[in-house]
Amino acid sequence: MLNMIKTRFLWFCRVLNYTLNSLVFELPRGIDFSMRDKNANQEYSLNGYAMTSRRALVNILSKLDIKSKKILDIGGGKGAVVYHAYKLGAKFALGIEYSQRLHEIALKNFRILNCYDSCTSLNIDAREFSDYGDYDVYFLFNPFDDYVYYEVMMIIKRQIKSVSRVRWIIAYGKSNKDAIMQLDNCHVFHQGTCPYRNTNYSIYRIN
Repeated sequence: MLNMIKTRFLWFCRVLNYTLNSLVFELPRGIDFSMRDKNANQEYSLNGYAMTSRRALVNILSKLDIKSKKILDIGGGKGAVVYHAYKLGAKFALGIEYSQRLHEIALKNFRILNCYDSCTSLNIDAREFSDYGDYDVYFLFNPFDDYVYYEVMMIIKRQIKSVSRVRWIIAYGKSNKDAIMQLDNCHVFHQGTCPYRNTNYSIYRIN
């Protein structure tokens, strides 16, 4: 009962914070990171958009040194993780997003924030992306169902096989651990709960 009350309270605080942030800081500048988008493409097993806040990302990335690393947000949405990862020191950050509308919002955000050279969005199905091997950290905030999750992990496995170096997967919220653990030399590095969403996350290291 107490956990349910805590979860509802955190949800209320998060919605209030996101709404105020959107109205006061984002909309006057033409930016849109915060507002939830519940539309999902069921044909492609995609989930709706919910922002990962800067505070939540700082908490997760405190376990990694992302400086000089290339970050890939799989299911980049409106680009919040991409932008915040760049501001937190990533060498380059890219979001791949199936929804053309969310992709265009992300591009608009980056143009307004004048960071287009260091972070951007690509409108593509994650199963058709061919450059996974170029990235060091993969971030996934529950972007699709277990079947598509597995497909994407197998594609990553094939593409990174030829270039051996340390990589990281951050699985935030619901994920497919069995699929992630199919990657060669992959193990759980850290597990935790985000205090700002009361949401579990796992960080995997690929040697």
